[in-house]
Amino acid sequence: MTRQTRQIYLVCFFVAAAIVLPLILLYSSGYRINISSLSLEQTGSLFISSRPKGAEAILQPIEHAELTPAVIPGLTPGEYTVTISKDLYTSWNSSLSIEAKRSIVYSDVMLFLLNPIKEPLSTYPNNDIVTSEYTAVNALPAQMQYALSELPLSDNYLIQSDGVPMVTVLDSDNGNLYLLNETNDSIHIQPLESEVLGYAWEPELDILMFYTPFTIQLFNPDDASTVSLIRQSNTINEVLWHPQSPYIIFSTDKQIIAMETRLTDEPNSAVLYSGETVTNLKINEDGETIYFTNSVGEIIGLQIQ
Repeated sequence: MTRQTRQIYLVCFFVAAAIVLPLILLYSSGYRINISSLSLEQTGSLFISSRPKGAEAILQPIEHAELTPAVIPGLTPGEYTVTISKDLYTSWNSSLSIEAKRSIVYSDVMLFLLNPIKEPLSTYPNNDIVTSEYTAVNALPAQMQYALSELPLSDNYLIQSDGVPMVTVLDSDNGNLYLLNETNDSIHIQPLESEVLGYAWEPELDILMFYTPFTIQLFNPDDASTVSLIRQSNTINEVLWHPQSPYIIFSTDKQIIAMETRLTDEPNSAVLYSGETVTNLKINEDGETIYFTNSVGEIIGLQIQ
């Protein structure tokens, strides 16, 4: 190799380095080149995890695929759709907007078995069922007992006072739901809804779910807002929080349905069971099995994950 050739190679190396190294630095700093506009853009990222793990997450329109849990960095700002799927399970999809310097996190995606495993049981499990703990009226502080005396007389109050943001009272006789606010040594009773069949707090999110015969609603105590998650013509019988994620499990006369509580135009849902009459709906602590009683009094265990 002649000296002149070596000099040419050396010059080419430095020119390439001068081009490539800044691009690498920009890439690592979260920038991309927008080919259409020939400009630099800061990027965003996406984190996805699912239950079960190892599901395929496909991001469109760039056709990028990863197995969950996955981090997808360097996304140019814009509109995307993500689909998560796994053999033998329901799929999940969502539209999202990527913004510069921001990361979107989907850490609670739930996929359910397409064909849940059904097993007749002799009784409900004794130590694996999620239960609601209610407080007796006479166990409340005297001031709250006095406040409750202002409500219509009822022998069937369902009260939650321990470990919840606000003391919650359901008058089961009349279907009226109340919240008790304690401020400046006084108790204010806030009527929330009528015709309520049941309620439950989500312990991690501090969100109150309550339901009427045809609606499921969510109350956020931070801003005192109430939003409707679902309205339907089929009668809603029972609703439970999934114990491992912000999903609800609810039953109608002959169906059991799982639905995410993330507020979108079309929240993901899945029919877990369809057939016989469903009553006395329960779920176990890991959220993998639900239990119910059918029309002939049989107890059924249904593995959903």
